[in-house]
Amino acid sequence: MEKPANEKQIFGKILKELRLKAGKTQEQLAFDMGVERIYISMLERGVNGPTLTSMLSASKALGIKLSELAELFENRFSNN
Repeated sequence: MEKPANEKQIFGKILKELRLKAGKTQEQLAFDMGVERIYISMLERGVNGPTLTSMLSASKALGIKLSELAELFENRFSNN
């Protein structure tokens, strides 16, 4: 039986899905957010959890509202 994903892993999967949907590489997203590419990689792999600031930067860089990003996370987390 597969272990349920934790909060960091869930956020990372959502971030990667949104990034790919936007047609951006990790490097492009990192540039748009003003962070290093390795930080995006760590978020997507669930190694690091996002800060409120990074969630706001990511939502802006991906062209969505912070509330939409939070709702995606909340829905996925509550169904886990």
